[in-house]
Amino acid sequence: MTDNTVISDAHARVIRLLEARGLCVQEEIDFPPFRVDIYLPDHHACVEVDGPHHGARADHRRDAELLRVYALPTFRIEVDEIDGLAWLGALNDFLAVVEATKDERWDAVSMKVPWL
Repeated sequence: MTDNTVISDAHARVIRLLEARGLCVQEEIDFPPFRVDIYLPDHHACVEVDGPHHGARADHRRDAELLRVYALPTFRIEVDEIDGLAWLGALNDFLAVVEATKDERWDAVSMKVPWL
């Protein structure tokens, strides 16, 4: 099977910013039936970069399903907010919260994601 995933400029910019802050980043990781834009394995959390095609209702359902099935919390960044960098403070707050439960969440789902 060939993976034809193309990383957008916005995704690439977010990835560079996360890596510059010392975060371990994996791109375009499958959590069937979904694929997350950016997976942060050290936090067992994901980051989604939302462009104009995203719908709040569908994203909310998707986030809830990722949390329910994979214990995977999601942090969302709007494309038009990337360059402002204000989201980095909110991401730090998000990571501080999920850090407290990462081991417990990972232990609960590690068998569901043997490819990680």
